[in-house]
Amino acid sequence: MGRKSRTIVEYRSYALPVSFPIIILTGDRWHISDIPSKRLHFHNCLELGMCHEGHGTLVFYDTPLEFNAGDVTCISQNVPHTTYSAKGSASLWSYIYLDPIALLGKEIYSLMDDTFSMRSFLCSSNLLQSENQHPELSWLFLQILKEMDAKKPGYEMIVRELSAALLSYLARLWNQTASKETSAKKDLHILQPAINYIHDHYLEQFDVNTLAEMCYISTTHFRRLFTAQVGTNPLNYVHQVRILESCNLLRNSELSISQIAEKVGYPTLSNFNRHFLSLMGCTPSSWRKISDTNAKPTILSYSGWTEAEKIPMHDADDTYES
Repeated sequence: MGRKSRTIVEYRSYALPVSFPIIILTGDRWHISDIPSKRLHFHNCLELGMCHEGHGTLVFYDTPLEFNAGDVTCISQNVPHTTYSAKGSASLWSYIYLDPIALLGKEIYSLMDDTFSMRSFLCSSNLLQSENQHPELSWLFLQILKEMDAKKPGYEMIVRELSAALLSYLARLWNQTASKETSAKKDLHILQPAINYIHDHYLEQFDVNTLAEMCYISTTHFRRLFTAQVGTNPLNYVHQVRILESCNLLRNSELSISQIAEKVGYPTLSNFNRHFLSLMGCTPSSWRKISDTNAKPTILSYSGWTEAEKIPMHDADDTYES
């Protein structure tokens, strides 16, 4: 009997603003293709989604679930998934990407009766909830979109309060309905200590042996598992994390490029420039100029940090896979 082929899992990273770590993707261009993706993906942040019209299938790990207009989804950063519309259609979605802890602070853990419940939700949630059963979810989601779009005075505080309410509802539902772990979940959870360490200590120098020890697996197994699940090797991932942080600093600070290089873990400017050019396709100074002319948050597209890819569906020009 031949070996079962392994599902490809792609990592996608969204550049959230440092001062207000939340972005929205909404509008007519976010129609989802009816062509199922050949790979699952997961993100560097929490994904909230809402289907405005149409229907189709949302896949968590290897479990397909049917979605309909009005449904709200919540997917933590660890959960591989993909979405596709019913054949011959293109469902319309809006998405909210956020870093809950950076947005709301460590106080987010007090939103539930016990810290473990909130940690479980933030690390493992994969929810699909209908508007008929939970109209409060769709209302809160739409209010966040409205505030983020209008940006009236005080909108950041209102968005934080709305997000806290929405996450509280979702965490309650998740802890009521959480299912048993699949082998795919187990693989990603094994790697989570190393991934968390990289994000917390990217400034420091450490080797792959240290990361493997955190996960209680051999270095060889760690390399193989990391590459299979994340889509790149551990060293490249460290560079991706550093460059992503440098993009935030380039856009949101007045620091010089050499100061930014040092702050993200590159002792020499030449080394920083080389890795930045390799990943971003331009120099840090060029990227800063481009971002200065575009007030809207951008999505980085490289090495798995990608915007939903454009897939032709019949004669539609603006149909995407998510």
